[in-house]
Amino acid sequence: MTYTNILEMMETPGTHLHDGWREMPAPEIAKTYWRLDDDATMYEVLQQVAVDETNHRDVNHTFASMAYDDPNPYVAKHAEAQAASAAYWQTLSAPVEGRGKDFDMKERVAPEVGGGAKEAM
Repeated sequence: MTYTNILEMMETPGTHLHDGWREMPAPEIAKTYWRLDDDATMYEVLQQVAVDETNHRDVNHTFASMAYDDPNPYVAKHAEAQAASAAYWQTLSAPVEGRGKDFDMKERVAPEVGGGAKEAM
C-alpha cells in the first residue's frame, strides 16, 4: 500500500510529492536496472518498484501457504527469467557494468585514510 499511496500522491496536483517528484528525472542506476527510457522519471521508477513489490508479496504468500515438503513452484519460472535476462543484457551495444560504481553509477572512491589522496576502488 505504501507505493500505491506514494503513486497516488504523485498523481495529485498540489501535493508535495506531485510537485517535487512527479517529473524528477530517474537516477541512471534505476534506468539501467529497470530498463527504462533515458527520459524516465521518478514516477516511472516507483511504478516499477510497486510492481516488483507486488510480485514479492505474491511469492511470500505462496510460500507461507505451502507444506514444508511441497515442491517450489517458482523454479522453472526463475530459470526462464534468468535465461531471458541474460539474453537481454547480451544484446546491449555497450555492456552495463556496475562493479566499482556507487548507486549513482559513478566510480566508487575509497574514503580518505590519514589525510591521503583518494584512490578509485
